[in-house]
Amino acid sequence: MLDRTQTVSKGRRIVMLRATPDTQHALREWAIAQGFDLAWSHSGWPQTNWDFDFHVTLLATENAVSIPEGARWIEPVTVEASGFDVFGVDDRVPVLRLADHQTLTAMREFFITSYGAKPTFADFKPHVSLSYKWPGEPAVDSLAPPPFPLVFDFLVVGLFAPKAKVKDGAMPDFRTVVMLDKAEISGTRITRDGYMVADVRAARSGIQQYAGHEVGRPDLETVNVYRPEEEVFNKDSLASYAFKPVTINHPTSAVTADNWKQLSVGNVGGEVARDGGFVRVPLVLMDAQAIEAVKSGVREISMGYDVRLEFADGVTPNGQKYQAIQRDIRINHAALVERGRAGPACRIGDKGTPDAKSEREPATIGDQTMTTRNITVDGITIAVTDQGAQAIEKLQKQLGDSTKLLADANAALDTLKADKAKLVEDHAKALKDVEAKIPTADQMEAMLDKRSALIDQAKTLAPSLADSFKGKSAAEVRKAVVTSKLGDDAVKGKDDAFISAQFDTLVLIGGATDGADQIRDALKGGIVATNDADRLRDETLKKQREAWAS
Repeated sequence: MLDRTQTVSKGRRIVMLRATPDTQHALREWAIAQGFDLAWSHSGWPQTNWDFDFHVTLLATENAVSIPEGARWIEPVTVEASGFDVFGVDDRVPVLRLADHQTLTAMREFFITSYGAKPTFADFKPHVSLSYKWPGEPAVDSLAPPPFPLVFDFLVVGLFAPKAKVKDGAMPDFRTVVMLDKAEISGTRITRDGYMVADVRAARSGIQQYAGHEVGRPDLETVNVYRPEEEVFNKDSLASYAFKPVTINHPTSAVTADNWKQLSVGNVGGEVARDGGFVRVPLVLMDAQAIEAVKSGVREISMGYDVRLEFADGVTPNGQKYQAIQRDIRINHAALVERGRAGPACRIGDKGTPDAKSEREPATIGDQTMTTRNITVDGITIAVTDQGAQAIEKLQKQLGDSTKLLADANAALDTLKADKAKLVEDHAKALKDVEAKIPTADQMEAMLDKRSALIDQAKTLAPSLADSFKGKSAAEVRKAVVTSKLGDDAVKGKDDAFISAQFDTLVLIGGATDGADQIRDALKGGIVATNDADRLRDETLKKQREAWAS
């Protein structure tokens, strides 16, 4: 939730809706397969393919507004891709065009009407950027849309900064840059209070290889960056890990006291220690959704830090050549990420046991002397005792008589086996169908947590309705709250998805209804076309002036 009780300074804002981790991963694999370059950020800085962020920009303001900065999860919004386009200066940004969606439009119009925001672009064309460095290939007019749904669930409001420009000319001998190291989370456990604690190998010494553009040296194809032990394990560097915030993905700017409350989901502990060639740190996650993300497989941590990068050729004590050295490493935050640059540094593996083969020792008879004679069995002559020969001859006669019976019995057995297999299969399918309808303990707990969070939000927004929520569905609770805050007209004729978007927006602003008439007018009548935003803002401002005059 964004805190509306604090004074919010004005500035240009950008409002984005990020894709879910699954959609991020699927889009990234698809874009790379098509040949898109994901190695540059929107700000003009080099990055890895796995740092590319797929999102929908709902609003970039042309004027300074007081929209609070922050981020929160919302109910997932599934949007269909409708084709491709090319936007940006000189048409250099290929985008995946999205179909019109009432939830996206409603959220955009809410910020416009509630905060007097003037959009940089009046026409809302929802899209997802596919690359920020595109020479014209692959040609978007020859592509087919991705064959999977696009789901978005993370709303972000941040400061809107101009795009950085890459300067030509000679490169300096050193520069201060922001770098990201990634490692796997291991040794997790849940505390009595529900928090997750873990140990992380957060950094290491030695050589790390980067593409030249990743460290601001596009003139070089690759750069070996040396992290000497005296820098990695420097006491000031180690001290900078302690008590730093943990975030979901890397924020668009450094974590500071101004945005910590909105971004942090946990923090690094104070017991930072050297572990061989690694730095090991403890961390605790206190946010339920972050904990669930780790349980679901997001098990890598990425350290965001400032470093002074000196460009100088040299050789490590181990004889490895390098072109740059890291100095003055200072940690800013740790981020939970879907996947690291080169995968996790360490994994816990299963130790396999080779298949053992044993042969039974042949049985021994002893020293007793027995009379034997030869007998032919299936054309093979063998020596057996008299008693054995008599038994074999009897069995051969019985075998001849029972061949037909055995064949009949085998046929009947095969039929029984088939019938049994069919029964087992049918029973397993029926059991699986029943089990699929029964929530697991984790699912029940997640449902209860989600219900509890919704009721807490509803009680905060509409305390007077607190006793009426019992027995109501989530949709009924949201509708009751929206009605109490915005009036009956706000929900008349609207479906659950639209009302959910209204509820999420009220939660986002902390339930504040300063300027209630303008919020109600903006939402109760449904979605307002983008090209009517200026007229609606003028009418809203006029109402405010008349209210003050009276």
